[in-house]
Amino acid sequence: MESDWSFAAIAIEATHAHLLMTRTSREVDNVVKWLKDQATKAIHRQTPHQGPVWCKGRWRSFIFDEQVWRNTQRYIKRHNERRSIASNA
Repeated sequence: MESDWSFAAIAIEATHAHLLMTRTSREVDNVVKWLKDQATKAIHRQTPHQGPVWCKGRWRSFIFDEQVWRNTQRYIKRHNERRSIASNA
C-alpha cells in the first residue's frame, strides 16, 4: 500500500532533524510515532548505539500558506547546503 504523504524536504543532524512532509489523511501524531520507531530500529541495526534515540517531546507545526511552505523548503535546503549536503527538494 502506497502512503498518502511524502517528504518535501529533510535535514538530519546528530542533535536534531527538520522534516517537511506533505499533507496526509492519517493522524499526524501516529505518523511521527511510526517515523521515530523506524529511525530508532535503523540506528540500532546499523550502529553500536542501543540506547534511547529521541528526547521526550517534539515540535510540530502545520503549514497552510504557500509562501510559508516555500520558505520552509528553502530554509531546510540552506541548512543542508551549509553542511555541504546535496538537496533535491
